[in-house]
Amino acid sequence: MAWCGDDHPELDQTTRVQCIEAFNEAAVFLAKVMRKQEFQSLFRKLAYRCRSHLHLSSACLTNIGMKIVLSCTCTPHICPRALYQARETLTQANDIHSSLTDVKYTTRAQCLSKFGFCYVREGRVDEGYGYLDRALKLRWDRVEKLNRTKDHVMLAACFNDIAASQMVQRNHMMAIQTRLLHVLPVYEENLGEHLFTATTLSWIGNSYYALGDYDNAIKYNSRSISIRRKLLGQHQETAKSLYALSKLIVSNIDLCKNIHSSALKYLKEVVDYQEKVLDTQDELIHTHQAMSIALRALGRDEETEEEMNRAGKCARKLDSWEAPLDKLRTQERESEWIDILSAKPRDSAL
Repeated sequence: MAWCGDDHPELDQTTRVQCIEAFNEAAVFLAKVMRKQEFQSLFRKLAYRCRSHLHLSSACLTNIGMKIVLSCTCTPHICPRALYQARETLTQANDIHSSLTDVKYTTRAQCLSKFGFCYVREGRVDEGYGYLDRALKLRWDRVEKLNRTKDHVMLAACFNDIAASQMVQRNHMMAIQTRLLHVLPVYEENLGEHLFTATTLSWIGNSYYALGDYDNAIKYNSRSISIRRKLLGQHQETAKSLYALSKLIVSNIDLCKNIHSSALKYLKEVVDYQEKVLDTQDELIHTHQAMSIALRALGRDEETEEEMNRAGKCARKLDSWEAPLDKLRTQERESEWIDILSAKPRDSAL
């Protein structure tokens, strides 16, 4: 990562290409463990550095779009700002793919899948599921051809995007069934206690919450927290799970005081996590607001007001819009990128 923003002439082009390919191969995992700003900054720099190498730059753009979709605090109903940013970035990647004949299948499938989700979120449902179906076909073809564990996992990930699209449409029971049939069993069998498994459990819990089934919502979110605590400790993903569980507990104002006290305990832990690991204020705002609800239910009015003030203070610190990708510049040399992989065979795409 050290050379991404600086000029390192001692590195030859082959090494640079190999580094960028390695980052793109690991992007799905990195998106889980890296902060949003850190991830996007890294892949923007990578995209700029390989801007003349269309295969690599489109992969970087695809991964930026993926991270924007995954990191929005409003997911699955991602906010208009995140939707615009993701769609613009994925459109650039899709346009590049359309001009090529040998796009790597993993890059193409990821782009189509996230692009389809964005279309569904916009209300262009038929077009969105058209893209999702194309992504699913790519994943199925690879499973039938190679039948590797990795391919089964990525097929399940594609079904996860379909389930996310179903959640956007508020078809929560359908989303639950999609994940219970096509996602969770694959992750549990092939990955065990993994971040992908934890995320899926959390989304299933969120769908049950939307349906008013709080017992199952707490059950699945609790399992997600257990895995994230074990694998990540104090991390933004752990904080998200704790917040989701706390939100479940405070969702009904008529719950007894003991329940609200439990929620307050979790929320205080969430704040501690978020202040240490988050690079934006968005989630802290929601947490302080949830704490104010729990405190009000407990009759602690002064503390309720304090939490609302903290939420307001966080709101004033919200990040500004990131600069568009084509406006970003690094300190690297302006020499043209040398495409040394032009003769290297690649997977074909749709």
